[in-house]
Amino acid sequence: MIAFHRLKVPLPFALRYVNSYIFEETGGLTIVDPGIHTEETVQVWQAWLAEHGWTWASIHRIVLTHHHPDHYGFAGRMQQLSGGAPVWMARKSYEQTQRLWVGERDLGRSQFAGFKQHGLPEEMWQPMSDHMDNYLVQVSPHPEVQFVEPGERIRLGEGEWLAVELSGHAFGQLGFYEEMTKQFIVGDHVLPQITPNVAYLPDVDTDPLATFITALQHIQTYEVSMAYPGHRDPFEGLRERAEHIIEHHEERLQKMITILREQGAMTAYEVCIATFGDKLGVHQMRFALSETIAHLYHLVNRGLLVEQQVDSVRKFSKL
Repeated sequence: MIAFHRLKVPLPFALRYVNSYIFEETGGLTIVDPGIHTEETVQVWQAWLAEHGWTWASIHRIVLTHHHPDHYGFAGRMQQLSGGAPVWMARKSYEQTQRLWVGERDLGRSQFAGFKQHGLPEEMWQPMSDHMDNYLVQVSPHPEVQFVEPGERIRLGEGEWLAVELSGHAFGQLGFYEEMTKQFIVGDHVLPQITPNVAYLPDVDTDPLATFITALQHIQTYEVSMAYPGHRDPFEGLRERAEHIIEHHEERLQKMITILREQGAMTAYEVCIATFGDKLGVHQMRFALSETIAHLYHLVNRGLLVEQQVDSVRKFSKL
């Protein structure tokens, strides 16, 4: 097995921490997913580097599995502190960062407009908008990046790791597979105990749940001794866990079909409340509503639901 370190970088929300993987190499360190940009993140990294006899300047490369703030957010500041370590990520992931947090931020605005169309109550509009804006400081400054693409091999520690596209949870997400030892850094695509969020983003993927499931099926074709996720602990049994997640989503799809059969036409927000309950905070609601929309459009694409405009909102009903 290829030895590398895992650092649990704290997060200011329910997931509690993200896993950063650290490879010691000739001439310095490669960091996979440095975390979100907060002052606590800076302190945690400073303490780890000092404990292991390294400095910020020892970091000579930063690799990102995907663009979500808890993985990408600290990359730009770490690049600065290291003196300019290159940041590698997939081009598709980089494009998401530009549309979410730079310039017009059209992707985030489009998602929020979609929430309104899908029934998000007016009293939640401002809190939801503010919540989305809070990420700006946590992903700044943005790094200068270079691209690694699916099918390429990169050196991490003592191994050659194959970049594997694992879209669905995050468009363009990369996992890294080491064939000799059968180790797989899977990002957030497969997590133990919890299921990754699958969010509908306008103009990115019309059926992210189908994309997610296809990638879960693909990941099962690899022989894996140990999987290293973005959250929770490394685990064995990647194939079985991937299959369990597929089954979980099929059960959720059937639950939504039952809700619509029994209650008639509903907005995605109403289906979300019927599925996840009405005690969700703003952060939880953003994830739950986006995942509900993804599931409903998947059912539309399968020919099991129909979508229609009713007054100012979109509603779904059972065919």
